[in-house]
Amino acid sequence: MAKFQGGLDEMIKALQLMSSNERKILLSELSKKDPQLTQLIESKLYNLENLRDITVKMLVEFLREIELTDLALALRLYDRDLQEYILSKVSKSMALDIRDILDGPKRRQSECEEALAKVLAIFRQMIDEQRLILSKDEKLV
Repeated sequence: MAKFQGGLDEMIKALQLMSSNERKILLSELSKKDPQLTQLIESKLYNLENLRDITVKMLVEFLREIELTDLALALRLYDRDLQEYILSKVSKSMALDIRDILDGPKRRQSECEEALAKVLAIFRQMIDEQRLILSKDEKLV
């Protein structure tokens, strides 16, 4: 008999495979029974690593919606690989601005976490509005 391999992380993976509409319906129903769990799931559903899963055009649109300072502060919470990926996708002047904040004086972790929350709130909103479409392997047509 197979061992059950569930939990929050598996739930999030399953939700990420659903369409935006299916995800909304499921989370809406769940929120009626357990609002705290729904809030926890929504907070973990997306992270900045998902920026790798959108097109450059979508990334540009996303960057127009957020404060660059917030993005740079949020990126401090992620590894150098993601930072370099984002820097390689933006203009040179924007990359310099982000790099100045990344390499600048140390900031409080709470300040970076607040910036991350702002950035992810906009990211989730744009996904819900279907202005951003996550696509790991599939080409968009």
